Amino acid sequence: VESEQDFQRFNLFGKFNIHLNQISKLSFSASSFSSAWDASGQIPQRAIDNDLITRFGSIDDLEGGQTGRQNLNLTYTLIGQDNSLFCFNPISVVIISSFSQTLPFFLMTQKMVI
Repeated sequence: VESEQDFQRFNLFGKFNIHLNQISKLSFSASSFSSAWDASGQIPQRAIDNDLITRFGSIDDLEGGQTGRQNLNLTYTLIGQDNSLFCFNPISVVIISSFSQTLPFFLMTQKMVI
């Protein structure tokens, strides 16, 4: 059985900046990425040699997985009198997830600075 990869991907990014005055601004950004796919996985050479499947075929066409990442960021930026730059990032959240038939993985990191 030859299995299509059936790769699906979704990307979204947005950013909003507001200048509070001449020397400071507030930025908010959000992004999301996700993808899913089917895979033929590892196949035995003997199955190809015996013409049971082609090199693009699969023994188990249910292999594959999905992965994703979401980010949220809020940043306050201030320009000093000597052109120095001060950035304050009170909110930064990253969520990473990956799932497959054999290995689920999930990670969430959050940074809060007060």
